[in-house]
Amino acid sequence: MKKLTCRVVKTFRGTIVAGSDWHVVLSKQLGPYFTRKYKVFILADSNTLKYCYPILTGAIPGLGGVDVLEVPPGEEEKTIENAGKIWTWLSAHGADRRSLLINLGGGVVTDLGGFAASTFARGISFINIPTTLMGMADAATGGKNGVNLSGVKNQAGTFSFPLAVYIVPGFLETLDRRHLRSGFAEILKSALIADAARWRALKRLDTRTFIDSQTDVKLWEKYIFEALRVKNDIVNRDPFERKERKLLNFGHTIGHAFESLWLSEGTPVTHGEAVAMGMICEAWLSHSMAGLSQAALDDITGYIAGNFGYFPVAPHEIGELVRLISHDKKNAAGTTRFTLISAPGQGVVNRECSTELVKESLEYYQSLDTIQDNT
Repeated sequence: MKKLTCRVVKTFRGTIVAGSDWHVVLSKQLGPYFTRKYKVFILADSNTLKYCYPILTGAIPGLGGVDVLEVPPGEEEKTIENAGKIWTWLSAHGADRRSLLINLGGGVVTDLGGFAASTFARGISFINIPTTLMGMADAATGGKNGVNLSGVKNQAGTFSFPLAVYIVPGFLETLDRRHLRSGFAEILKSALIADAARWRALKRLDTRTFIDSQTDVKLWEKYIFEALRVKNDIVNRDPFERKERKLLNFGHTIGHAFESLWLSEGTPVTHGEAVAMGMICEAWLSHSMAGLSQAALDDITGYIAGNFGYFPVAPHEIGELVRLISHDKKNAAGTTRFTLISAPGQGVVNRECSTELVKESLEYYQSLDTIQDNT
């Protein structure tokens, strides 16, 4: 028997599969659904339906005959209204508790589809097939699903774990440079919270040159799996975010505020761009509150700003950002809580920050306005 060319990693309640023979493993997993005539559905956005669905059905022809729901792309589509449309569609097409939903897309599709699946008929099984670097390195794994509410990121959601996540690095060839760079922010985050040696190695990369190597599947698999190893180890120890899993939120408390604000203003940034901004601000908070050295702060700021560019923050936006941060779902008892780092590779959780310090961290980012390259 031919040895499969893929890696299978056990997760809290499923597996992560990557490699050229991913379709062999997926075909085997889908076999019982087809044999027993259980319903299988696919959720995709208009981009993944055009570029990735043909690859999926070409590798697994049986999926060409299942019902497919297309949703528009974009963070603004991650709403409770669209979750309701998915529930209605599943019901109209005969879904029951034995059905399976395959989410084919980036973080919006896997978040939205996972939320819809985990709440339809009190929960049906789902598989995530991420098509973006952001999805592969972070969003599709870990069991967090959700939708945005009243302009605030992921305010309604569930912890529900996919049966499997299939990593197909060949899908990266369908992405533009901006979305590749966006996903790279999560790879940097995983190193900053838990792997100092990898942070030092990543710093030696010129992000622009690295992203241009998007057809080097083995290289991308390496960096994706390093990030997934960090996340999977943390999630396996703390699946429901009691404490240690909060490490994964570094850069996200402030990053989500940037993302929400500019989405509401009609000038959206990608999730990774927002997280990159958030990591700079939260590195400043780490220097102020958690012992991060000035040299490390300068190092982190210089590398992230140099590779992700600067997005101007108007003076009047500072107050709205502070308000959005105060509504972050990780806060407790009226206090704003952050994940910070005491040094690269050493994360600390549940650090309470005053409103004044949060404001100063945003002003620190605002002071970087000499950097103008956002490409």
